[in-house]
Parts: sequence; C-alpha cells; structure tokens
Amino acid sequence: MKIINGTLEEQFAKLWDYKTELLKRNPNSTNAFCTTFCNSRSVLVGAAGVFRRMYICLGGLKHGFKLGCRKFIGLDGCHLKSAYKGQLLCAVGLDGNNCMFPIAYAVVEAERLDSWRWFVALLAEDFEIGLGDGWSFISDRQKGLLTVVEEMLPMVEHRYCVRHLHNNFKGKYGGRSLKDKLWACARAANIEAFEVVMTNIKEENEGAWKWLTEVPFHHWTRSHFKTESRCDLLLNNMCESFNRCILGAREQGVLIMLEMIREYLMRRLQSKRDDMVSWGDNRFTPKIYKIIEKNKKLSGSCYSTYAGYDEFEVTTFTGSKYVVHLGNRTCGCKRWDLCGIPCQHAISCLNRLGYSVEDYVDKVYTTNNYKKAYSGIIYPMNGHMIWEKSGLVMKPPTVEKQPGRPKKRRRPKMPDMVEKESQGVKSLSKKTQLTVRY
Repeated sequence: MKIINGTLEEQFAKLWDYKTELLKRNPNSTNAFCTTFCNSRSVLVGAAGVFRRMYICLGGLKHGFKLGCRKFIGLDGCHLKSAYKGQLLCAVGLDGNNCMFPIAYAVVEAERLDSWRWFVALLAEDFEIGLGDGWSFISDRQKGLLTVVEEMLPMVEHRYCVRHLHNNFKGKYGGRSLKDKLWACARAANIEAFEVVMTNIKEENEGAWKWLTEVPFHHWTRSHFKTESRCDLLLNNMCESFNRCILGAREQGVLIMLEMIREYLMRRLQSKRDDMVSWGDNRFTPKIYKIIEKNKKLSGSCYSTYAGYDEFEVTTFTGSKYVVHLGNRTCGCKRWDLCGIPCQHAISCLNRLGYSVEDYVDKVYTTNNYKKAYSGIIYPMNGHMIWEKSGLVMKPPTVEKQPGRPKKRRRPKMPDMVEKESQGVKSLSKKTQLTVRY
C-alpha cells in the first residue's frame, strides 16, 4: 500500500499538485490552504510551507446548494485517525427530501477557536452568507464555534442539537420523567405549549428548570425558532450521517482521504439523479408525501369554521382552537410556519373550500427544486502520476495534542443502550443468556 499510495509524508508533499488538478477539473470550486508561510486562496511562488489546514468546497455541490437547498447548515467536526491526527470540519445542508447535502469540509490541526474562525470565514464567502440574515445553523455547542458564530454571523439563527443538550442536562438531572419533559419543551411548536411544559418541570425539579432557563430558548425549542429557513430540525443528524459515511476515509493518509471523500460525493450526486427516475411525475419528494398523507389523516379530527377572507377557526377533538390564514400560510400551532408543509388544521380548512393541499406546500420540497440541487456534477480526476507539477512541496504538520484528557478506560455505554441489551437478554433462553454473559 505504501508503494501504491505513498507514505504519509509523500501524500502531504503532493497536496499543491492535488489542488491544481482539483481546480482544473472542477471549475468554480474552492480549495484554500493555511500553512506556516501563507494563508490565502492563491498559490504563492516558492511558498511551500508546513501544512496546517485545507478547505475544499466542490463546484458541483456549491452550485446545487444555491439552486435547490434551504438556508440551513449543520456544522460539526470529527477526529482523523492517521499518524498525524487532526480533525475534519464539515458543513452539511438539507435537500428537498430532508436528506443531508454536504457542501464543504476542511482538514485542520484541532477543533478550536481559530480553526473554526478560518473555516466559517471561507464558508460565508463561498455561499454569500454575509452577516447571516435569513440563515440558520445547527451545531453541538462546541465552545470555539459558539464564539465564532456570534462574532462573525451576528444575525444568523444558531440552534443547538437537543440530543447533546440533554447529554449535558442529564449529568445533573437524570431520570426518564425530566428527559421526556425536556424533549416535550424542544418539540413544542408554540410558546403557550412550551410554557405549560416548563411549568411542569419547575413543579417537579426547580433546579432542572433553572438549568434550562439559562440556555436561551431560541437556541433549542421550536416555539422560539425563526421561520425563514423552512426547517424545524432539532438534531444535528445530517453531520453525524456524513461523518459516518466517511469513516473509512478518516483512517487513511490526507491525500487518500480527500480523494475517497471526493469520490463518495461524486457517486452520491449521480446516485440521487438515478433515484429520481423512479419517481415519475410526482410533484414532491417521497418523504414529503409521507408527511402530507399523515397530516391528511390527522385532519379528520379537526372541525374548521370559515370566517371569510381566507381566515378560519379550527377546533380539534380535544377542544383546542387555532386560527388559520390560508393567504399568509400560517397556523396558530406554528407547524405550518416552521416547515412550510400544511398541518392538519390547515388541511382541514383546505378541504372545506375544496382546495388542493399540494398547492400550499412550499416550493423547496418540489421535485423540480430537488433536481436543481443535484444538477451539478463533480468531475472525475486523473491519477497523481499525470498531475501537472506545481514545483511546490508541502511539509507534514507537527502532531498536536488533541483537546480533552486522553482516554484510559472504555467508553461507558449510554443508559438507553444498556436497557435495550438487557431487554434482549431477557428474551433469550437461559442457556443462551449464560453464553451472552460469559
């Protein structure tokens, strides 16, 4: 493998040549280096330097995101497992089928303040984010990233992954009851429902209530989210999914890893285009159709009263009432406002007037919009033997200690995993249980 791929040091030495070939084969792409001698997008004559960071945003992904995706981006980092360590930062969007859409990634020395600032600055320039007005980001509350987003993108909506929020919360306030109430707060779509659950938490444990009030509500509950991004996501699963897909690449040297990621993204774009052939003349993507059908069934328990001028009063079987305005595409429950898909209350009103539900679904979920997102192409590249020689040699970085205390023990299992395993053991025979335990 060393003969085929080269040593780790030889792979770093070819990075300038790789950049030249990548930009030559994939126009409108961005490939930026940060070394000890230069920190710019352009190649400086005679500047080789010691490797620190490398940012890549492929033209096909940039083109597709701008045409067919929402202004919603997830940010995350994951560890690299080669001898030189480091971390891979990634930015992942959402397509019209609510699936991940990777847009940019970077190899950095460690996940810290200056590396996040460098990555976010390049990302904001590529996608013309400006100060962040109308954009939404979601992250795992990384300390450096929180500061960077607040400083560089003061107008962006920064959401926190609720799963990571709960992991911090349960360290002090455990138990199934508080966990369920925290998630109920996060899922509450309107302020009134949120306040009811928060009151229940205060009555059960005032310390837990105080802990939650110290985290600004607009970061983690749907009731306080902005509606411009047309997304009600509470988890940073799209970044976790991307990190999982490139798990094998993260064990390789830097050049092989970058090529494995590029090839994966190249195959993925074409695979999505192939999948669209089986959709036929469907107006919306498959996952969105499922949501619409689910809301149509729930609308049977709603009774709508027409007040005129596109306004309705909708009463549910529990006695709750919501105001729906078809012209403004809003509902008192706020679910329609958040994601752009008519809720059961809105569908009840549309059925009352004989209107088509599909006409009131946001255009970001249409098949035509989905095709635009995957209309770009990541072009194939030649092997390193025939790359154009830049005459520059990149030196490998010094191995930096990664943040956090080194692990000496096995990572403890999550409580829900232990519970699932114990349930699985109970369902086995006594003889098999002994085998499992020993």
